[in-house]
Amino acid sequence: MYKTFKCPACGWVHVAIPLSVAEAQICVANSYLASEGLARTETLENYSRCFRCKASSATFVPAEKGDAPAGATLQAVVVPGAYQC
Repeated sequence: MYKTFKCPACGWVHVAIPLSVAEAQICVANSYLASEGLARTETLENYSRCFRCKASSATFVPAEKGDAPAGATLQAVVVPGAYQC
């Protein structure tokens, strides 16, 4: 189960994914875009910032129950240290 984190700047809640998962998703997305003749636009920076206000995910704090409405869609981010052994 993935961990959830909240942006302290705006309160938006995100789901934290391991760096390796983000890198794999970036590769798949950019490969698809290239196959369609489109520019490769996915970057690790897309996964390192708040989806809403663009604050760095390095400042995120663990989310608590009730921080996100039930049924909300959470955007994936990489939060430094979230999945260290």
